[in-house]
Amino acid sequence: AAAAAVALGRIATEPAAAALEAALPQAPATLRPALLDACLTCGSRLSETGHERRAQALFDRLLGLDVAPGVRAAALRGAIVSRGTDGVPLLLEHLRGTDAGGASTAFWVAQHDLPGGEVTSALAAALPSVPAERQGALVAVLCARGDSAALTAVTGLARGTDKALRLAALRGLGRFAAAPAVPPLLLD
Repeated sequence: AAAAAVALGRIATEPAAAALEAALPQAPATLRPALLDACLTCGSRLSETGHERRAQALFDRLLGLDVAPGVRAAALRGAIVSRGTDGVPLLLEHLRGTDAGGASTAFWVAQHDLPGGEVTSALAAALPSVPAERQGALVAVLCARGDSAALTAVTGLARGTDKALRLAALRGLGRFAAAPAVPPLLLD
C-alpha cells in the first residue's frame, strides 16, 4: 500500500491526487507517513506541471489535518508557492500569526520561493503589522531579496530610532544593487 501511495504521488495526475485524498481518512497509522509524503510529492508535481488549482486543494487539505510539523511546513510552503503572487495573503497571515512554525515557513518562502517586486512591496508594506519580535527577521528577508521595491522601507528603518531594526537594516543595505543609498545615511 505504501508503494502504491508513492507511485500515485509520482504519477501526479488529477485522478492520482483524488485517490490519495480519498485514502487519507481511513489510512492506518502505519501507512499515514507514506501517504502524506505522496500527497506532498503529488501537490508539488501538479503545481510544476500547470495544475496549480488541484495542487492548492491538495495542500489546503493537508493543512486542515492534524499532521507532524514537517508535513505542515511542507504543505504550507506548497499552498503559498502554488498560488504564486496570489499566495501573498496566506504568506502574510502566517508572518503575522501566532504559530512560530508557520512564521518560519513563511519567512523561508518569502526569501527563497516568491520572487518579484510585487511580493517585495507587499512584504515591506506589511512590516508594521508583523509582531515586533519578527520585524528584524522580516527586514533581513527584505534585504536578502535585494529588490529595490524594499529599499525605501529599509533605508527608512536604517534612519529610525528602533536600534534592533536599525541594525538589521544597516546590515542588509549592502545587498541592494542601489548601493548609492548608503552614503546619505552617513550624513544623518
